Amino acid sequence: MSSAELLQEIERLTKRVEELEKTENDATPSSSLNLPVVQVNNQKAKPDNYSDGPWNEWISHFKLCAQINNWDDTQCCQQLAVSLRGRAQRIYLTPQDNEKTCFDDLVNALQSRIQPDQQRKIHKLTFNARKRKHGENIVDLATDLRQLAALAYQNKDKSLVEEELVEQFIRALDSKELRIGVSQSDPKSLDEAVKLALRLESIHLAEMKNNNTAKINMAGDEQDTAGFDMAGARDKRNAAGLNMAGAKEEDQSTPRWAKTYFDQQAELMDKMSKFLVKKPNTASYPRRQRGNSQCYHCGKYGHFARECQLQNQGNAYRAGAL
Repeated sequence: MSSAELLQEIERLTKRVEELEKTENDATPSSSLNLPVVQVNNQKAKPDNYSDGPWNEWISHFKLCAQINNWDDTQCCQQLAVSLRGRAQRIYLTPQDNEKTCFDDLVNALQSRIQPDQQRKIHKLTFNARKRKHGENIVDLATDLRQLAALAYQNKDKSLVEEELVEQFIRALDSKELRIGVSQSDPKSLDEAVKLALRLESIHLAEMKNNNTAKINMAGDEQDTAGFDMAGARDKRNAAGLNMAGAKEEDQSTPRWAKTYFDQQAELMDKMSKFLVKKPNTASYPRRQRGNSQCYHCGKYGHFARECQLQNQGNAYRAGAL
């Protein structure tokens, strides 16, 4: 064997040793935690590791893997222990040893420590306040409610949780007709309530579509039987629109103070025209004859008052007296 081949063989063995050491370290999470080392043969489904996040979702995934692999109670406890990472792995050390031998007790102990009561109260408030959003699908609403219920009612009986789900689903519906219809049918499960709500909503939408079609048809019949000239009416509306547009343009081009002045002037002229009397044309009247004229000063006929001698004498006397 040449020196080059020898170097290649040494390098290959070195990489193999490193791979074996890495595999051994991954198989043993931490020697200081005293976690059980599990030898798994013919494992059909391997659960994901858990460090943080929704506990209920992960524990449901773990139970499904345990069912597929046919693990007994002891194997479930061991597999759960080696699947924990980080903060969850440190929390595993807090339960008592007797709680680690029963899988259900171990799950409840870890759940109470990973998700405290305060967090469950927040989930419960979110569950009770959940309403259907605008345009949200009914199935999506039910799915979200089921996830919130799993976080809010972790240790509650499943039948009671199902009742809470049905009641909150009915309250979360955004239509009064849907709430009344589903409630009157008295569904026993959330799935049954969802089916009822979907059926009622589809019927309601179909009725609305039929009503809109009937209204359109009635409007068309009324237009056909009215017998008026739509083109003429349209021309009148267009002419009126042009006039209004011209008036608006004129109003916009005239200052406000000038418009006010013109309005007041027009109002004043209108009032004056009511009191003005047309002056008569005296040129067409027949001239009075002097012989028929009566003096309103002395009462005699034949002269006017301005020609009355008695009036002139009186004026002269008064002037002399002054």
